[in-house]
Amino acid sequence: MLEEARLRFFWTEPNMVYQNYSRGGTPDLAEYSFLNIKGSNVFIKDSSDHSNHHD
Repeated sequence: MLEEARLRFFWTEPNMVYQNYSRGGTPDLAEYSFLNIKGSNVFIKDSSDHSNHHD
């Protein structure tokens, strides 16, 4: 579903503020990061493609 929306998940971690605030609770909240893979950007380009490299 996210790939269809052109979003790619690349990182997650527990929300430590919540975790420390509700000691003894469960890790219910997490932070997620996504990369927009629509179009062209340096994070999804093949490293062998140097056509847009500027010195």
